[in-house]
Amino acid sequence: MNNQVLSKNILIITPLFKPEINRINDMVKFFLDKGYSIKVMCPIPNYPRGEYYENYGIFKKRYEKFDNLEIIRIIVWPRKNGSKINIFFNYLSFICFSIIPAIKLSLKKIDIIFVNQVSPITIALPAIIIKRIKKVPLIMWVTDLWPESVREGGNLKSDFLPSIILPIVKFIYKNCDKILTSSRGFIQSIKEKTNNPNLIYLPQWGEELFFKKSDSSYTNNNIDKIDDFKIIFAGNIGIAQDFDCIIKAMNELRSHKIHLVVLGDGRERKKVFKKVEKMNLQNKVSFLGSFPIDKMPYFFKQADALLISLKKSVIFSKTIPAKTQSYLAFGKPIIANADGEVSNIINESQSGLASNSGNYIQLAENMVKLSRMSDTKKNTMSKNAKKYYMENFNRKNILEKLEDILLSSLKK
Repeated sequence: MNNQVLSKNILIITPLFKPEINRINDMVKFFLDKGYSIKVMCPIPNYPRGEYYENYGIFKKRYEKFDNLEIIRIIVWPRKNGSKINIFFNYLSFICFSIIPAIKLSLKKIDIIFVNQVSPITIALPAIIIKRIKKVPLIMWVTDLWPESVREGGNLKSDFLPSIILPIVKFIYKNCDKILTSSRGFIQSIKEKTNNPNLIYLPQWGEELFFKKSDSSYTNNNIDKIDDFKIIFAGNIGIAQDFDCIIKAMNELRSHKIHLVVLGDGRERKKVFKKVEKMNLQNKVSFLGSFPIDKMPYFFKQADALLISLKKSVIFSKTIPAKTQSYLAFGKPIIANADGEVSNIINESQSGLASNSGNYIQLAENMVKLSRMSDTKKNTMSKNAKKYYMENFNRKNILEKLEDILLSSLKK
């Protein structure tokens, strides 16, 4: 079996890779530990800060090799302030500068291609070049539904851009041997764009460090000094997260000892911060910035509840943000401002309280309700969260299922 495994060479194409935070890092480690040979094609790291990470650049760390891992970093236009034009050039530059590396990779030993389709879906285009040359299977994991997320996430008023993107999406789906999807809610939408019968539900998992709650000597005075009931939001601050609704809810709670702590960054951060100042909510909302993922268990431990929020839309009702699994794994009560899949998970797991997207009154009421809840009830929610995680989003089980999918896709 070991000889069989060692002969497998996986090419992973992903828009995010360490030092950036993404579940693909977990996947790569899993397969390396099993003795697979892994090649990773990814952009020069620049998310979410918008600039190249320190010690990375056009002439720095573009190619690295560590035992069975090779990393090929593609030149991209940095996201900078996250404006639409910068995001466009970021996506376009990857397509342009990945063509030659893709052709070069086609000369190397590759048995299967795996595309981690977060955003953009065009990350799969160099994979199709390699697939056509090498005649090897191409598997894509859809965790962000295009072009729907472009329309909603970009707050577009016209269907002009989505209509241009749609044929590209259909072309990419057509060239996949198997399409994995992180949400059951995505399946029907994908079926409308392709005749590909090989659609498989494969959810995301929570990183192990959240389940283990690793002890750390790390402390942060900014969160330690907050005595009120602490609700933590961790992740991207963008249009999709509907911070307008969150801030309106906090405005309703002026007389309550409830404090929102925001960990993360994103293109809407400055706008949200200004709104907090304008509404004079600085004593109710704290923006602490971004932190490495290994510091998150410390912050989650200080929280009384964890918050998920999604803008009201059909696409986001089908989406399961990756933080959902991390929150469940850690085992703190969850407050959800979301429709569809996320609310279903929270209600089914009995791990917290869910309100409809955009309903800031209901969201505020749930925050108050949870803050007044007995420790016994909150502890029950915490246990339910971890139990549901283990039964539905267990990292080991999902990655082993992924391994089976990849192996079954290889030519005999």
